[in-house]
Amino acid sequence: MAKQAGKILAGVLTICICATLMAQQKKGGKPVASDKTGNGKTIPNKKLYSPDVFLGKSDFKGGKIPVAQFTSLMKQGLTAHDSLGNRFDILSFKFNYAERRVYEDTVGDLAMMVDLLTENCAGDSLPAHISESLYDRVKKGDTVFFDHVILVRPNGRRLSDTMLGRNMKCEITK
Repeated sequence: MAKQAGKILAGVLTICICATLMAQQKKGGKPVASDKTGNGKTIPNKKLYSPDVFLGKSDFKGGKIPVAQFTSLMKQGLTAHDSLGNRFDILSFKFNYAERRVYEDTVGDLAMMVDLLTENCAGDSLPAHISESLYDRVKKGDTVFFDHVILVRPNGRRLSDTMLGRNMKCEITK
């Protein structure tokens, strides 16, 4: 019974992680649908403006990264700027940490499973309760996602100064 429940839980976690990975694979902005104006003209599809998000004060914006480099850059927080060099302040982001671990079930069989930690973070850095343990436990095979990064132009006071930054996925290597 417990073994079957463990398999069901592993299946649900796998589906959740696969859905998150598929969502992360999209590149660029979302196209806006064409619309007809009152005089019969069609408005062309446009891409939404999404500045790049970087790990620390570097040019790393996703992909494979060694453990030591990830921890040193993550301590610096996230930064964002566009291709013209215009910088943006980060209001908040969603932090997803998929940690690979080996578990033993009640029968003694070993199984590789993923623990998923999700946290909504204010500002450009991780909260203290996460950063205290994260840097000691991050290892090869773990994956980190930064989603829903909300940016604002420096000294921005209008709603139009707020936008979403691009998502970032970090695959931790040795």
